[in-house]
Formats: sequence, structure tokens, C-alpha cells
Amino acid sequence: MHVVVTGGAGFIGTHLCAALVSRDCQVTAVDDLRAVDTLSLPAEATLVRADVTDSSLTLPPCDAVVHLAADPAECRSNFCPAYNTYQGAYATANVLRAAVLAGAKRFVFGSSVAVYGHGDPPHQSLSDALSFNTEAAPCYPTDVYGANKLASEHIAQAVCAVQDLSLAIVRMHNVYGPGQSFSDPYRNVVALWMRAALERKEATLYAGHWRQFTYVGALAPALAALVTGTFEGVLDLGDNTVTSIERLASRICALTEGRLTVATLPPRPREVPFSVCNHDLMYRTLEIAGSCSWQAVPLETGLEETWAAAFATYGKTGKRLPRLRSLPVEIGRDKLPTNWRRLK
Repeated sequence: MHVVVTGGAGFIGTHLCAALVSRDCQVTAVDDLRAVDTLSLPAEATLVRADVTDSSLTLPPCDAVVHLAADPAECRSNFCPAYNTYQGAYATANVLRAAVLAGAKRFVFGSSVAVYGHGDPPHQSLSDALSFNTEAAPCYPTDVYGANKLASEHIAQAVCAVQDLSLAIVRMHNVYGPGQSFSDPYRNVVALWMRAALERKEATLYAGHWRQFTYVGALAPALAALVTGTFEGVLDLGDNTVTSIERLASRICALTEGRLTVATLPPRPREVPFSVCNHDLMYRTLEIAGSCSWQAVPLETGLEETWAAAFATYGKTGKRLPRLRSLPVEIGRDKLPTNWRRLK
């Protein structure tokens, strides 16, 4: 089976490519490498350097396309709505066009739990969110990123239905682990805080948030099973354990042995406090597939492995951390969170 993975040289993409190779797939990674700190694709994978927003984008003949390439802006997307939409919904439509022309018969879209938003009415507790945030729940995204993910889901459903492609939509969330980007100053709190620890700088905590942090080593094999399988529809994919952002900070502070200090700031605009969901369908789907089951990795173990990889790369060797990437701010610079305003 030949699988093309857009964003294949990125964090999740690299791990997915390795998991697909282990399933004896022929793998082509399509990536423009702009957001890649270190290229670490498996030797068996082929890299095609291309921009998924390029209207002349072509993909090699293949059986399946996994679309992971995106601008993972989340809260920042409300300050760059045009850029995020170009990198989001438009890019998805462009990749779908190229997938159909490449003869693909299966399309897997990497979506996000950002599509759920606060709920309606807004969830007042974790139990609310866990009960209502299921694949069948109505979606009320609170940022442009989530809105683009939801729009992309609808675009994929429309195109795949007419063009006879099998479609799986996978809503992932808070994925972390070795290989995570250390050049993104806006998101990925595990990497942000570990970078701060390496630099012995103060990090920022936006209080009162609850998440399900998902270790990439658990996610990639499950995602590969879905790519090579027959599941069609929408699936939440992630860890079931719910963790407060304060507990995460405590764990990383202890793990980094005092290198990390954290300053607490007010919540960012429209950020969802309970970004969690129910994974019952995921467990049933993977059991039915028979070729994979969800292998949960405890948060403590995942954090230890992530820190060990980061410290081995940057702490022991003295290798310079990658330069922080600054992305467009189109509107509302005066409303940016305090620690973003210094980024140019």
C-alpha cells in the first residue's frame, strides 16, 4: 500500500511515517520543511518537498493520502484569520484535488478536538465535557483554527462522497513526545516548558485548563492502523487521562530538577477550559480492526522520555536550540497575550 503523508516530516508525520513503514507500506512524505527543526524521517520513506497551498501541487500515484500539514495556530489563529484559513481549509481542498488526481482511494484527515469548542451551553465541568464531546456532538469552535478544521472536515466529506474516496476524520489533541518542535513559541506547552527549562528561563502558565495529553508513541501506531484499515467516519483519537495544566507544570518542574520556573497569567482570549473528549468509539474501532489496540502511555513516562530526548539533543551536547519562529499577526496586536507581544 502506497501512502502519501502531507506534513510527513513534521512531528506527528515523522512518527506516523515510521509506523506505516513498520506495516510494510510504501511511504511518501510531502513537506515544505518550514516548520521542521530536525529532519528524522525513516530511511525507507521518500521525501517530496512541496507546499500544500501551491495550486500546482501534484502527488505521486498512491492508494491513500493522510493530510496532516497545517498551521497549528489555535489561539493565535484569531489574530491571523486569513493566513490560517489559507493554510487550513484552502490547503485541505487543494490536497483533496491532488489526491483525487493521484488516484487515491482513501483519504485520512488530521483534525482536532478544537472543533468542539466550549459546547453549547458552555461546559461547566469535566464531566460535562466528557459526556458531550463525542463524535456525534455539535461543534462550536472558538477560534479560527478550530473553525478551519471543521470546515476542512465538511470539505473532505463533500469531495470524498462525490469522488468515491473512503474517508476517515481523526480528531487528535495535545500530542507530545520526542521530536516535538522547539521552535514554536505559541503552542505545545510541553515543548515550550521544556525549552524554558533548557534555557533556565521563566515559562508561562494560563491557569484553569484541563487537557488529555497524548503521547505520540501511542498515537502513531493507532493512526497507522486506521490509515491502512477500512474505518470510515469521525473518530476522536487520544489518551483518556485528564490532566490539569497546573499538574503538568508540577510534573515538568520536578522532572527538570528545578530548571523550570512558571509564572501564571490570565486565560488567553476565548480559550476552552475543558478541552477533553470521550474515546469510547476509538477503543471499539481499534478492537474491531484487530490489528492494533490503544497502548496508553502514562503521562509521567511520556514526559520522562520527552525530556530525556530533549536533554540528550540540547542539554548534553550544547547544540543550539532552534530559533523561535514568528508568524503573521494580521489584526488585534494590542489584544495579544502579554508574552506574545515581544515576538516579532
